Amino acid sequence: MKQSHFKQLVSFAVLGTALFVPIALNAQQPTGNSFVDKIQQGASVTAEPSGINHVAPLEDMIGNAIKVVLGLVGILLLVYIIYSGFLYMTAGGDEEKIKRANKIIRNCVIGLLILASAYALTTYILKQLVIVGG
Repeated sequence: MKQSHFKQLVSFAVLGTALFVPIALNAQQPTGNSFVDKIQQGASVTAEPSGINHVAPLEDMIGNAIKVVLGLVGILLLVYIIYSGFLYMTAGGDEEKIKRANKIIRNCVIGLLILASAYALTTYILKQLVIVGG
């Protein structure tokens, strides 16, 4: 298996684990009528044993989940930038390694710009939903 395929596989495994483990650990099925009621009831059942009485609105829960995912992607970008810096520093004048490191850095910067705009767009849309929803 190529090294780049292995890195992609590890990245998807980490992201997939972070996204699907909380779903797999849901211990009790809520009994409300609508989807929002089910989510809020499940959150209440989970919060009671810990002494938390406040259940966040659905917009806040979705916003927090999106921020966590964007944060994980940001961490992954940081790891790739460090890796490409390591490649660049250890290239020893090899043009192939320098080009590869520069390509990775360029792609990371583009990814960082996309990530920042996604974060800004998500924040704006969620604030507008809160304003419209009351």
